[in-house]
Amino acid sequence: MWDADGRGCGNDTAAIDYPYLYFPMINLTEIQGVSKDPKATTKELLKFGTCVKECPGSNGTVECLKPNYMINNPNYGYAPCTYTILVTYTDPSDGKEKKKNVFDVRYPTEVVGGKVCFPVIDPQATDEIGQMMNTFYNETLSQLNESGVTDYINDTLATWQVLLIGLGSAFLIGFIFLFLLRWIVAPVVWGSIFATVGLMGYGGYMLFDIGTKLPEQDEYKMYYTYGSYVVWGILALLIIFLCCNCRNIKIGIAVMKTTADFLKDTP
Repeated sequence: MWDADGRGCGNDTAAIDYPYLYFPMINLTEIQGVSKDPKATTKELLKFGTCVKECPGSNGTVECLKPNYMINNPNYGYAPCTYTILVTYTDPSDGKEKKKNVFDVRYPTEVVGGKVCFPVIDPQATDEIGQMMNTFYNETLSQLNESGVTDYINDTLATWQVLLIGLGSAFLIGFIFLFLLRWIVAPVVWGSIFATVGLMGYGGYMLFDIGTKLPEQDEYKMYYTYGSYVVWGILALLIIFLCCNCRNIKIGIAVMKTTADFLKDTP
């Protein structure tokens, strides 16, 4: 997961101590249009991504690695890593315009997928922030759940050891196969050819045998008999093709052996 500046939370050197992705502010207008264009909405949402040490609650200090949008926005200067709603007023004492903190945008979160701080949903929420978080969940996260994204993330995190073992096993088996291919390629190719010929011949015989045992008045007798002739006809064409291409088959086997030797000897 990456913040607004493209730093991987918990992965990049600068963000190694900030493993979770948190959204201190959400563009509600964009979120409400997620069903129309999920890709554009997700892109808009990620503009506010921030790496944090712990997923924040509804109060307390937020420890984050400030991205540029936060550093350059005065609304984040009143509370650490927290978006603050400000109003501008004229100070009667000196007649200058000043900003006043109305309230901080905070909401309780929990870790989902081991990486993302998602809102804790309160169906009874009546305040503006609570309703915004419920809308965020209902409109955005439901889309992710329906597409199976969160399931993929959770399954991957839960089974990463198995996936790693599987990857290593596949590499080892592939290496052993390349090592053995030099000696088994010819038996495999010729064995497959003879097995195909034998099975087709036996299949034609079985059809013919069944047909000869059926009484003359049986309507399926002709189908079995002619079916055996068709199978044997295809077999005859296959044998002719193999005889005409025997030299090419031998060349192909030699090429596969040479390729196996090259791959085996190449680091």
